Amino acid sequence: MLNEEVHSFTAWLFNGRMALMDLNSLALFVRVVDSQGFSAAARATGLAKSSVSDRIAALEKEVGASLLRRNSRSFSVTELGRQVYAHARAILDEAEELDVLLKSRLAEPGGTIRISSSSTTYTSGLVEVLCGFATEFADVDFQLHASNGSVDLVDDGFDLAVRAHIQQLPDSSLIQKRLGFSPRWLVASAAYLERMTLPVVPADLAAHAGLVMSAMADAPELLLRNDAGSECRVRMSSRIAADDAQSLKAAAASGLGIAALPAGLCRTALAEGNLVRVLPDWHAGGAEISMLVPSRRGQVPSVRALALYIARHLPQAMRLTALRPLS
Repeated sequence: MLNEEVHSFTAWLFNGRMALMDLNSLALFVRVVDSQGFSAAARATGLAKSSVSDRIAALEKEVGASLLRRNSRSFSVTELGRQVYAHARAILDEAEELDVLLKSRLAEPGGTIRISSSSTTYTSGLVEVLCGFATEFADVDFQLHASNGSVDLVDDGFDLAVRAHIQQLPDSSLIQKRLGFSPRWLVASAAYLERMTLPVVPADLAAHAGLVMSAMADAPELLLRNDAGSECRVRMSSRIAADDAQSLKAAAASGLGIAALPAGLCRTALAEGNLVRVLPDWHAGGAEISMLVPSRRGQVPSVRALALYIARHLPQAMRLTALRPLS
């Protein structure tokens, strides 16, 4: 039945029906998914919860299938809903890009942009994206601030921030754009895996040396999930504990154990063979990645252009997924 729904949606899409659909309905659907519920979406948009529900129901009627599963206790996205979300997200990004392109004709990006992010987010792909932007826009300069602490964009004079977060960010006057979910992958060096027995199932990790963040040193337990929705908790020994993921990456590459690292942080080491994924069908949690910018009113062209550039390129650089993995 699911394959029939997906094929039906694909035919619907390419027959041009999405092109005729109200972009506001697609935008609202994206907002509901990003907010993980109707109540949060209603608060974010200023609409009544009943209005949000009615408009999503109308969208589902137009599509001809359910996009969301919801009741009083749970909320999830159907497989078809995930496809609609991906297409809708792309359409909205293209519309925003067109808006920025037209406005950039009036004023070329230039000046200095102050950016805040954690050091792990920078090294996981953000610096690569910023370098690409700087190459394209030679008149833009950057001031980069790496901190895991709280930063007030307005009071501290920042133009843009990229945040990794577990919980939903609080409502504020800032524009919040969700970029995707950053999964943590289990990695080790090939030399380490040759010395030890290769883990085949999650329970095998208990016999291995763990390279963990300091906060987990006393109780290094991992919650593993796969895309089928299965999950399990596994305790590992704490061979090395560190305050930053870069140190754990170096320890893993040196053959000292198994680490759970953001996918973007270890992507180059994996491509070069310095690290190998362990239990590749599983991930060890992760974090949402969001971009925060001040209100569009008064935003200089360089900041708007950079925000769009990050939204387009950072998901690929950091190996972000469109939605949280199934759980």
